[in-house]
Amino acid sequence: KVKLRLPRSTLGAAGGLLNLTNAPGKAEGTNLVTILADRFTRRGPQLIAEGAVQVSDGTNQLTCDRLEGRQETPQAPDQTAVAIGNVFVGRDGGGIYSERADYSKTHGQVLFTGTKPPRFVQGQTTGTAGRVIAKTATREVVAEDGVTATLTFASDNDTLLNVLPDTKPDRGAATGRTNQTVQVTAQKFTLRDRSAVFSGKVVARQIPANGSEPRLQSEE
Repeated sequence: KVKLRLPRSTLGAAGGLLNLTNAPGKAEGTNLVTILADRFTRRGPQLIAEGAVQVSDGTNQLTCDRLEGRQETPQAPDQTAVAIGNVFVGRDGGGIYSERADYSKTHGQVLFTGTKPPRFVQGQTTGTAGRVIAKTATREVVAEDGVTATLTFASDNDTLLNVLPDTKPDRGAATGRTNQTVQVTAQKFTLRDRSAVFSGKVVARQIPANGSEPRLQSEE
């Protein structure tokens, strides 16, 4: 088992996979990252780590089966990196799970894909999508293609979807703050800071579903 403690700059593009959160690394003052792997190879502009790979700066972490990073060269001006197999990128409290993650410095993003839909977790929000894009500059996460997300909130009503005041008897009256869970499907989901936006054929319903649960549907 290889264990290395290196300056972050040594990772080159591979270090870009750690840039998905705005949380500073605990080792930021010394600009060091810790790498664990079965094998580690550095050859010219290319870096390869294989076997139970873990990369951490003390706060942000990356785990995968294989990690490849490539520095820019005159022939290939973009810095790129790819993590393959059992990928997780994030920190305590949230992150993204997928089969593959591709980082491009030029595009300023990490693209998460796989035959199994990538899964994202952030606090009380969890979900899956056909692909997930994490923008390294803005810390924005965009999920596209068949988004399904579950969100839990504290509510003063018996349903989170009781947002339009009327006199229908099946609308809940305030009963004290309780945790309510809503499942939302949409074409696209954008998460930035504490703001979550769903768009495109949005359908929301409270769960657990029993056939009479509150629902909300919108094209946008």
